[in-house]
Amino acid sequence: DLGYTLDDRPFPRGELLVRTPFLAPKTRWLGCSDEHLATKYDEDGYYRTGDVVEWDSSKQEFRIIDRASASVKLPCGAFFAPARVEA
Repeated sequence: DLGYTLDDRPFPRGELLVRTPFLAPKTRWLGCSDEHLATKYDEDGYYRTGDVVEWDSSKQEFRIIDRASASVKLPCGAFFAPARVEA
C-alpha cells in the first residue's frame, strides 16, 4: 500500500487495473509460475498493471503518476522508489 486512495482530492489515485478480452488469461502465460500470476491478477480477474494513476473526472482521463511495482518497502514501513533517486 503506497498510500494512494480513492478518497484523495482533488484526484482519486490508485493502481490501474484492467480487464479486457484482448488480454491473455493468466492460464496462457508461458514461463510464469502460478505464484507469480497470482500477484498479477486480483480476486475479480483484473490485471494489475503496476501503474499508479490519478483520475480526473472532469476530463474523463487518467494520468500515470507513479509505478507501484518499482517501490520498495523499508523496514520502518515507508515506501522508497529507487528510480527517483537515480534520476
